[in-house]
Amino acid sequence: MMGVAGSAFAGGDVIYTGVKDYAAAVPIPAPAPLPVYEPEYYVRFDTGAAWLSDGTLDEYGTSMTLRSIDDVETMEFGSIGAGRYITPSLRAEIAIDLFSSAQIDGGGDETFIEIIDADTYTVARQETIKFEQDLGMFNLYYDFRNSTRFTPYIGGGVGVTYRQLKRTSSETATCTSPCVSPPDIPESSSSAEGWDFAGALMAGLAIQVSDSVIWDTGYRYLWQSGGLSVDSPSVNGTSTVEIKDMGQHQLRTGIRLNID
Repeated sequence: MMGVAGSAFAGGDVIYTGVKDYAAAVPIPAPAPLPVYEPEYYVRFDTGAAWLSDGTLDEYGTSMTLRSIDDVETMEFGSIGAGRYITPSLRAEIAIDLFSSAQIDGGGDETFIEIIDADTYTVARQETIKFEQDLGMFNLYYDFRNSTRFTPYIGGGVGVTYRQLKRTSSETATCTSPCVSPPDIPESSSSAEGWDFAGALMAGLAIQVSDSVIWDTGYRYLWQSGGLSVDSPSVNGTSTVEIKDMGQHQLRTGIRLNID
């Protein structure tokens, strides 16, 4: 007998057994790669606070005092924006920020001494001065992407700022030397408003909550060119308040919602 074939004898007949016929092996297909989610657009919603830090805040025409610019009230704001991922690391967006007003005077009544034509007056002035601003910005960001859910970023932006300066005031003057006191200044209101250029630098940290939701917290330094001045009547003629060339520190937090 042979190893590859056997034989059997039965009644003189020879029966051969053949080699087993193996079927050709079927290749196993490679697994399909998992799809990578790369959104193209996003919308964002933020809230935050801003502090004036640089610039000029002055009053001319009377002896009243104002807060220093870094003592002006904190402004709160809300923001809405929309952006596009230009590359996986570079994105561009437009955003609109709406702010609460900030009081920039000391508030309440103020008494000071004025000398007019060699006569001395004690002036009691009631004054409220408020500053308001809103922003429209175009921003570019660079995301330092990595293998974690935490993505630091830096950015810069340019845009326009719409600002208002509002005053409401009244005065009562009493002559403290032998003279006739001038008539009181009744309550009056005045305001100034205008559009100017704004520039910003940003840095922050984004946390990937899910494929579609990102929690974004960051810092922004905002600079605004130009300024505003507004006049108000006084027993000494005219009081002028001016604010210009302002810098602000801002902190914000919110969410970005990715859109395919």
